[in-house]
Amino acid sequence: MINLRKIAPMALGNARKIGNKVGAVASGLGLAAILGGCSGTPPTDLGVDGDRLKPCPDKPNCVNSFAAADDTDHHIAPLAVKQPQEDWQALQALVDKTDNATIVSQNDGYMRVEYKSSLFGFVDDVEFLLVPDAQQIHVRSASRMGYSDLGVNRERIDEIRAALGNYSVSPD
Repeated sequence: MINLRKIAPMALGNARKIGNKVGAVASGLGLAAILGGCSGTPPTDLGVDGDRLKPCPDKPNCVNSFAAADDTDHHIAPLAVKQPQEDWQALQALVDKTDNATIVSQNDGYMRVEYKSSLFGFVDDVEFLLVPDAQQIHVRSASRMGYSDLGVNRERIDEIRAALGNYSVSPD
């Protein structure tokens, strides 16, 4: 004969374990669905305005070579170029072969790129502006969402600088 007093607590315990696992999976899927939508709405106000790129917002998730040198949260040196047209083409080729980068728009001296993080799909908008006479490529890299980027945008520009073999130039 089956002793229900022994089986019932075991069955209840197993049901709780299964329920906890199902709950954890459902929570994980819910979190993934929420974070998977972290691409945000593409900004409509990017581009060149008066020979400059848009300023950074008042959040530490953006770097911009047009920011004042004493703005340590946002300022980053532009990319130095020796042969503007050749270096511009090298930059385009570098971005084009980067797995998580998509060139959204480009013309002779401007390029806008979306970089998408592999884990959660966060999108950063990156702009490059070639200024041949100054032998510089100005940069702006900003997260679409959130407050802090934990230094990702600055690191990205520094990696691009290193990949192109460029060195920081002194700010004006």
